[in-house]
Amino acid sequence: RKYIGTQAGLTKAGRSYLDMAVQNRNKHYLRVDRLMGFHKMEVVVAKPRFSPIDLDVYIRQKADEFHLMAKKKDITLSVELPSRTIFAEADFDKLNHILDNLISNAIKYTPRGGKVTIRLQLTGKKIIFEVEDNGIGINRKEHKMILTDFYRSKNAVSSGEGGSGIGLSIARRLAARMKGRLTFESEENRDSILRLSI
Repeated sequence: RKYIGTQAGLTKAGRSYLDMAVQNRNKHYLRVDRLMGFHKMEVVVAKPRFSPIDLDVYIRQKADEFHLMAKKKDITLSVELPSRTIFAEADFDKLNHILDNLISNAIKYTPRGGKVTIRLQLTGKKIIFEVEDNGIGINRKEHKMILTDFYRSKNAVSSGEGGSGIGLSIARRLAARMKGRLTFESEENRDSILRLSI
């Protein structure tokens, strides 16, 4: 067994092993991210399967799923629901993929102590899901690119958070497959709202 030193004072061999471990970890994360991307693409091309969903219950359950992720950053995760229960025919898998991406991004790019709100609204015959945060936001100059493949905004990259840049573009395609639309409102270093209308 070869001595590589303590964390405070690694030997040359120790630093080499540590660098190799970090590189292998990064490669592993990249492979996992790509595999998740391929799985999401399979959901995109799959024929929509609509089933009845109690959206009030669904949104509360979705918030519960992300409670721990938000708690680790001291982020307040809240839910806003309409006064009456909304039932809808929707593709559960596609809806899940979209909201998972929107909520996880909101928490990921919101600073410690911030807030994220998941909102459900009914406007006419349109059902609207909103995920609002007070995170890093998106520069107006990058708005046209943000829903395209493999694009990450400059402040997302500089935040140090990992990402492949395909999550929102896949979410946009999933929304279209459900005859819906994904839009957003955002400014750099100000509140952002990602909105799914179906």
